[in-house]
Amino acid sequence: MRKTAFCIVALTSLIATSAIAADMAVKAPPPPIAPAATWTGCYVGVEGGGNWGQTHSIAAAGPNIGDAHSPSHDLSGGLAGGTVGCNYQIATNWLVGAEGDFSWTNQSGSAMTPPPFNTTVTITETERWFGTARGRIGYVANNWLVYATGGAAWTKLNLLEGNATFSESENRVLSGGTVGGGVEWRFAPQWSAKAEYLYVAYTPVQYFGIACCTLENRHLTDNIFRVGVDYAFATWPGK
Repeated sequence: MRKTAFCIVALTSLIATSAIAADMAVKAPPPPIAPAATWTGCYVGVEGGGNWGQTHSIAAAGPNIGDAHSPSHDLSGGLAGGTVGCNYQIATNWLVGAEGDFSWTNQSGSAMTPPPFNTTVTITETERWFGTARGRIGYVANNWLVYATGGAAWTKLNLLEGNATFSESENRVLSGGTVGGGVEWRFAPQWSAKAEYLYVAYTPVQYFGIACCTLENRHLTDNIFRVGVDYAFATWPGK
């Protein structure tokens, strides 16, 4: 009888222990959730693509002031350069940032001077480099960022004028404003790829038009399309 009672008590204790252990296993806290990745931080990158635009000039002095010294014509070329910037994710789905870039380019175009100027003269415009300093605001969806951007732009424009008997070149740095947008995809914790479009309008600048021995105001607008890869070298917690 005592053996039976002992066995009953032992079996009851074993069942109770198993039940408590099972209950503790069910009620054990879940593992901590890893924090969501953030776009907050600074980065450097490389980029390349193409650019195309339009230019023309107006005589700014002399007897033909106000006349077209060179007609409106197209420019086109390629570009390659680098970029640096910082982002801050201000909310779950929103981001603000600042970015600067510098690119070498061979964008160029040419046209003949029209009457009443020397119609044997060819004017060739070539951009040597350009850079921008811009702000960004974007919408974040997981590893994707869609953004708008705008700011200031600069370019070095070489003007070559000449014909069979003479030629002369002149360089000026033009400044202006730019707006655009792009999309960026983060394919690894510190790496992202992007595609971007910018429209640039430069403030007219004066060149000395040797073809008519007078000053000319050079107008220039650009369209820039480029792709790039960025590396986030510094990150910190964002919203």
